[in-house]
Amino acid sequence: MTIPSADGDGSGAAEERVRLPQSVHTILAARLDTLTQREKSVLQDAAVIGSQVWAEPLCAMSGTDRQDVTAVLDGLEKHGVLVRNGRRSATGEFVYSFRHGLLRHVAVSQLRRRDRLARRARWTDVRGSGPGVGAPAAVPDPVAGRLSG
Repeated sequence: MTIPSADGDGSGAAEERVRLPQSVHTILAARLDTLTQREKSVLQDAAVIGSQVWAEPLCAMSGTDRQDVTAVLDGLEKHGVLVRNGRRSATGEFVYSFRHGLLRHVAVSQLRRRDRLARRARWTDVRGSGPGVGAPAAVPDPVAGRLSG
């Protein structure tokens, strides 16, 4: 598995990618495999969305109610996979980010290609469906820094 280099400009060119050692990938994958199927599905939706997520787009992608998605996000935070990264200024809901970018890469890599493409297509539809779904517009949460560990 290769990941974008921290020194690159994010364009994804081959010379800007770094190979992730298989042992690191295996350890992170094993950690994600301890999650329930529901937690893993929400996490993979989150990974497709981007480095920051919140309940609204996850609800739209999965067709699940906000209370369920919020409970799963809280559980993923307790598992140490996501961290609270502030609140959305428009709605006040928590914005979460991946504890480490490698966790996001591994979560996406565990999806079969057709599932990954289907989720990306669903995210494109959701993002275009209305204001407030596609951009976090987060304000810092002073408690988040203390909770993340």
